Amino acid sequence: MKSINSSLLLCTLLALAGVTSSYAAVSTPGNLVIGFRATDGVGTNSNVVIDLGAPTDIKSGTQNSYNLSGVDSILSTTYGANWWTRDNLYYGVISYSSYEVLDADGNVSDINQSFSSTRLNNSPAANISPIDLYTARVSFENLTLNTPDYQAAVGGTNGTVTGLNRNLASFSTEYLSLVATDDNSWSTLSTGGWANLFADSQDNLVSLYTSSQNALNIYKAAGGLGDEVLSQSLTSAVYISNGTLVVVPEPSTYMLLGLSAVTLFIAIRRRKA
Repeated sequence: MKSINSSLLLCTLLALAGVTSSYAAVSTPGNLVIGFRATDGVGTNSNVVIDLGAPTDIKSGTQNSYNLSGVDSILSTTYGANWWTRDNLYYGVISYSSYEVLDADGNVSDINQSFSSTRLNNSPAANISPIDLYTARVSFENLTLNTPDYQAAVGGTNGTVTGLNRNLASFSTEYLSLVATDDNSWSTLSTGGWANLFADSQDNLVSLYTSSQNALNIYKAAGGLGDEVLSQSLTSAVYISNGTLVVVPEPSTYMLLGLSAVTLFIAIRRRKA
C-alpha cells in the first residue's frame, strides 16, 4: 500500500475522532440508511431517513420487511396515503465507514473505506476515486450523525418503525424526519450529488422498483486510499411493494442457493446410483 502524507493522516484521524462522538446517532457509521424526499406536493418540506442496519446483516437467507403503509406510519403521515404510488417521491440508500490500516510497526499506512449506495436508474456504472470518496465522507457523516435532539431543534421528529424478518420475528429500528432545507438533510446532500461524488442525485422513484424481480440494487465500493480504484460489488437490494419496504440479499444469491441445492441433489443421486 502507498503511504499517506502526514497532513492527510492528521485530517483522517481528526475525522475518525468526529465519527466516534459521544452523542447518539440515528445510524451507526457504516449502517445502511434509506432516505425519502418529495419534489412536490405533500411532504415537500420533509425528509424521512430510516436506519436499515449493517450491510453484513443482510446475507443469504435473510429478508427484512417494514410495513409502512398504515395511516399512522411515518411515511404516510409525511407523504400521504398511498405514498408508494406517487410520481414525485424519491428514495435511495447510502452508507459509509472507514478504518485505519496499521503496518508491522503499528503506524497507520492506509485508510480503508467502505461505501454502499443505490445508483440512479439502477446503473452500475460509477468509477469512484478513493480520494473523492474520502473527501465526500463528511456528507455521509453529517447525515448519519444527525441526532433526535438536533432534529427536534430544527423542527424534525424521531421515532421507531417495526418490521419482520424472514423467520417472521419482529424487530424495530430508528427513523428521523428531517427538515428538507437543512444543510444536512437528505434533500440537500443527495441533490448535491453527495459532495459532488455523483453528477446527479442517486434517488429513484418509489413507484419504479416494486418487486424482487426489479428491485433497486445496492452497490458496495471498498478499498484503501492507496488504491487507484475501489472494488465494486452488488451486495443487496431493496424494493417497495404496496407500502412495504423489503430489504433482501443481492437477487442472484437466491439463484446460487438454488443451483447449490440442485448440484447437491445430483451428487446424492449419483452416489446412491
